[in-house]
Amino acid sequence: MSGSCSEDETFKQQLDYVGTTFVEWNYEEKKFFFSRLLELVVPNKLFVLAEFMSGVTIEQRESFGVDLRRVLSIIDAWSDSQRNIMIDDLERLDYDAVQYFSELICKSSGQP
Repeated sequence: MSGSCSEDETFKQQLDYVGTTFVEWNYEEKKFFFSRLLELVVPNKLFVLAEFMSGVTIEQRESFGVDLRRVLSIIDAWSDSQRNIMIDDLERLDYDAVQYFSELICKSSGQP
């Protein structure tokens, strides 16, 4: 039972880190994050990522790449339900950015 409590606390700490980091990113960085997240959520749907990257120029802060790798490695280890909790949390922080992610998912599944 203590293991589950510890796992819940670890997830909460990681979720807080992801949210705090996400808030610090500018809109272009958030879009880039969501394009990378799409690779985790919808594997083998890279055409959307390629389309996105063709028109994006991000003047990255040095810390963005480090933060992005850390955030993605945390998310990669999470279950689908934990990822859904994260999306809900991020939506409260930046509704428009999460809507962009929803649009990416629709495009990757071939929906209009």
